[in-house]
Amino acid sequence: MSDKSLSEFYQIKAEGNELFKLHSYSSAISLYSSAICLLTKIGDQHKELSVIYCNRALCQLRLHRYEQCVEDSTSSLKLNPSDIKALYRRAVALQHLSLFNQAIDDVRRILKIEPQNPDALSLGESLNLESTKQFREIGTTHGQMTKVFSVLNDNSAKREDKVNASKNLVILIKEGTGWQQLLSSGKLGDLITLLPSLYESIQKHILHALACLSQQSDAAAYTVIHEIGYSLLGSFLHGQDIELQRASASIIYYSLIQLLSIEEDRVICKEHLQRAEELTKQVMEWISSSKVGSNGREVLLESLLPTVSCSDMQYFLMKNELVKNLLSVSVLSCSSPELWTAKNNGSIVTLLHNFLKSVRGDKHRLKSFKDACFCFVMHRMKEQDPKSCLEGLTVLSNIAQASPELGSEILGNEKILSVALLSSKSADETVQMIVAENIALAASDKDRYHPLIDSMSALKSLYMCKNPEIRVRAMVAICKLSALNKNESEPDSSLDTYVQDCREFLIGQNTGGIKRWAVEGLAFLSISAPVKEFICKDEKLLHSVFDLMAKSADTAVHYGAATLLVNLTNSYEQPERQPELEQLARFSGENVPTPHEFDGSDYLIARISLLLKLNIVPVLNLLSCSHSLATSEQTSRIFLALVESESNRGCIVQQGGGKSLISLAKSNSDIGRHKAAQAIAKISITTNPQLAFPGERVLETISPLVMLLKSDRQLQQFEALMALTNISSLGQKFCKKIVLEKGVHWIESLQFEEHEMLRRAATECMCNLVVCDEVKELYKQDGNDRIKLLTLFSGEEDRHLRIAASGALCILSEDEKICKRILDVKQYFEITEELLGSGDDELQFRAVYILTNIVLCGSSSAEVVLGYARGLELFELCTTENFSERVRGIAKAGIEQLISYGLVKGNITIPD
Repeated sequence: MSDKSLSEFYQIKAEGNELFKLHSYSSAISLYSSAICLLTKIGDQHKELSVIYCNRALCQLRLHRYEQCVEDSTSSLKLNPSDIKALYRRAVALQHLSLFNQAIDDVRRILKIEPQNPDALSLGESLNLESTKQFREIGTTHGQMTKVFSVLNDNSAKREDKVNASKNLVILIKEGTGWQQLLSSGKLGDLITLLPSLYESIQKHILHALACLSQQSDAAAYTVIHEIGYSLLGSFLHGQDIELQRASASIIYYSLIQLLSIEEDRVICKEHLQRAEELTKQVMEWISSSKVGSNGREVLLESLLPTVSCSDMQYFLMKNELVKNLLSVSVLSCSSPELWTAKNNGSIVTLLHNFLKSVRGDKHRLKSFKDACFCFVMHRMKEQDPKSCLEGLTVLSNIAQASPELGSEILGNEKILSVALLSSKSADETVQMIVAENIALAASDKDRYHPLIDSMSALKSLYMCKNPEIRVRAMVAICKLSALNKNESEPDSSLDTYVQDCREFLIGQNTGGIKRWAVEGLAFLSISAPVKEFICKDEKLLHSVFDLMAKSADTAVHYGAATLLVNLTNSYEQPERQPELEQLARFSGENVPTPHEFDGSDYLIARISLLLKLNIVPVLNLLSCSHSLATSEQTSRIFLALVESESNRGCIVQQGGGKSLISLAKSNSDIGRHKAAQAIAKISITTNPQLAFPGERVLETISPLVMLLKSDRQLQQFEALMALTNISSLGQKFCKKIVLEKGVHWIESLQFEEHEMLRRAATECMCNLVVCDEVKELYKQDGNDRIKLLTLFSGEEDRHLRIAASGALCILSEDEKICKRILDVKQYFEITEELLGSGDDELQFRAVYILTNIVLCGSSSAEVVLGYARGLELFELCTTENFSERVRGIAKAGIEQLISYGLVKGNITIPD
């Protein structure tokens, strides 16, 4: 049976070979395939099977079926690895597939078997040329872009290869001219058409690439939005994949940034502004849609946040009544709580706050915004409709969180307040809670709290509720109104009760919302000095506050906790005490408030020591990352209070306080940046700046310190000068940074201050800076009195000022031009005599060093020195035993130089 089958195989093979000679390759392939099946059944015929596979591979090659040729050649090589024909045919097929590196590997195998094979040598040469060409093409942006699209469009490409291609697309768009080539190639539409059919992991990267493209220009952003369309973009936002939602929101964010005139000097064409308006309306529609989940809504809100400061965006929101749309989003928390999160609420509040802040300078837009808010709330405050009333109160709560003044103004309306107070008697605890919350928020505005006084009885009733969510809000509202209205102040016993309640709310197993309000209540109560002491004696309470801050992302928690710590450290703004005026007031019978005993320095130092012991610094590091400027400002205040004592600074630095202070000095309110800069200055004065701010962070401290030089407070200027003096002593790199930050101008201006210590500190700093080439050039410029100022300062009574000024002249006098400037100062020789006769070695050394430098710079300057009546005597005097060895050495060098000029006879006796 096997002999018959083998005979049949040879016959089929022969027929196949004949068909090959007649160029009937497809028929030959059919016969070779039959032969392979037959041999497979027979078995143990590896050599013949290898030949048939090789023959079929050649047929595939002639038919330009390169992938099949590679497969058949590989099958042949598995049976006979040294088959030169199979290797050659596979190499040719790989060449046609542009897989040049693999083809070269096959050629190398052939040449290893038969080194002089002419076909292999010729093919190898051709492959090397094509491989080099491909490498160059791929090295270009166009080549890389072509390869990316080739992979993405190849249905047979592996998923991993497509993912890598989509990642490479992001890189190409970010770097060089890749984004321009993508726009001009016309392939953007093809890419977006392909998008829905791809895996989500690939979609994510392509959406990211489109976001990067939108970032490049307003024209690019316009094209991306036009091509992708709202339907496709919305499908990603409606989905559940948070990565796709974020990538889609990034496209919206960068498009709005580009299509709006965010930068004042940019002019955006009308067509692009219309696209921005359309996109804004679409975004607002998505935000309020029940089809979009809480995550999708959150990324959309975040994409809008940076744009509300733009005048065009404000116009769109007001023109299209989108403010109402934005306010109505808050209603979802009532109607569809499953689509709503606390984070959504926080973003709405931030958006409203930023919008209101941006329109404050425009009376018309401010009024329109306030009217829109008032009408929205008023429309829903209906006594007969509890659901509508709840929605109105919920929206009002968000408005009050965004702006306590506006919230107080709206709630102070007689009709709205009466409906709110009537609602407080509702059986619905959610309504009771939101009423108490609104009053607590509105009571933060000390200028508009008066209408709210009528709510005290309702608040006290709410405080008696068993529900802690209602009680805690009512308590905060009562405390605020009591503090603002002196006629309704609470007795001390009530305050003690409220403090104990706050403690229970914080330490107990309560929700984050309850704890958030408890922190705010505690912060408000801690204005009282006895309450501060009570809190600091309760370590468990403080730990619970710190723990809440670490775990909560709620900005209200962070601000409340920061305010509490400001009160505990007495770092709030305090009016400067004027003892004389206070004494006069007492004589006239007026009541002069005196600080409480517990606010005295001893108690304050003890509280700060305790807070440091409880690891307050890591807590402050967390607060320094807050996006709230109010929280950042409070954090800066606390840090400044902590570093007031030199003994605390090392501990603060060790726990990472230095890094946080640099962050606070960059991103903060004006007051917060100044407070952070002052804390940086205090640390830099007493601690090696390179240890306090390791690495490149020292350079980052220079900008805030230069800012502090511009302060109108002399203490802050002095501390900044002292800190910059220490930093500038570290080397030229740091001096150059001070120059770059334009600090030299401010330091020079402070040299003219009347205050002795400011003048001295500025000159000491300048003494370090003159080693910098840029500063030296300033002193060499014509038409300024900088050298004269230093020379005259060298003759002042203040020893430290004289040392600094003459020290700077020692460095500068190495330049010939500056030496001549020194000689132009009439008082120079008199001042030099005073310094040499002072008996102070530091001053004597500087005086003779400058004098010798003048002699060394040239014979003409030396002649001027000798032209002074006692010029030579000054040198001779310095060589006596009354002066130190270093002074005598410098003086000898000066005399020797005079001798070398021939201005002095060589027989002068110079003591050894």
